Amino acid sequence: MLQMSRVNYLIYEEAPVQAYVAKMNLRGLTQIALPISNENLFLTISHKSACNTDVMRALLAKAAYKLNKDNVMEDLLRKNTALWQQQAK
Repeated sequence: MLQMSRVNYLIYEEAPVQAYVAKMNLRGLTQIALPISNENLFLTISHKSACNTDVMRALLAKAAYKLNKDNVMEDLLRKNTALWQQQAK
């Protein structure tokens, strides 16, 4: 719809839309500076799960903290955006 000028704007999650824009090789789009929404991501484990232990929860928390601290998602998005742009050519 954007490519056909049927809409003027798109409200979508930041990372998925960046991937989509790269994959579809869209040009001329402007991203607003401030997000209109920012939601946390939660990982849940059933109370009845054998994995729901103090040790496992601590390991998951440590891994999530490290992924966030090391900007793993930003790096993945940047690398894969370049790959999707190559594939769109």
